[in-house]
Amino acid sequence: MRMLELLGGIIGGLIIGFVSSAITWYMLFRRIVPTLEFFPKIYRQPTNENPSGYKYHIRFRNTGRREILDLELFARLRIQGLSSTRPTRWKAIYIPVDDARIPKIGSHRRTKKRIAVQLLVKEVDQPARASLPSALSAKCESGTVRLEELMETGQNATLEIVGFGYDSFSGARRVFESVKYLASDIVDER
Repeated sequence: MRMLELLGGIIGGLIIGFVSSAITWYMLFRRIVPTLEFFPKIYRQPTNENPSGYKYHIRFRNTGRREILDLELFARLRIQGLSSTRPTRWKAIYIPVDDARIPKIGSHRRTKKRIAVQLLVKEVDQPARASLPSALSAKCESGTVRLEELMETGQNATLEIVGFGYDSFSGARRVFESVKYLASDIVDER
């Protein structure tokens, strides 16, 4: 009888330990985590510093409870229908971001801070320009291309911002993805 009580206590302790560990893991790695919230629009602002006459910003903030460390951002423009032989194929073009590495983003709950990064449309690299129609490729070469022109190329086009950053508490690397922006999501900044 004494052995059954001891065995029951061990099994009960194991179950309680497993359940409490699972709950703690879930809270630390799934609930209380950094979260990037991307604003639903791309903001266009007139400027004299770009030959195209505009600069484009994406805004976001950390709505999670912990800081994000060493955030690295990429802007990926996906265009369908650039190839005449394979019109359903998608081509990815990476647009440079002016502040592609951000050392630290505090929690929005504490700082109420939002961040804006500029898309450097005029700096699309040569291999990406080669896959574009010749008139658009020439505009890219001269730096006069506008984001709307790139996003209206082909049958479909979407722009997505992808970020890789580290959770300040756990050190785990996380992936943050924005919504898929369309050409209609570009608005003038007020």
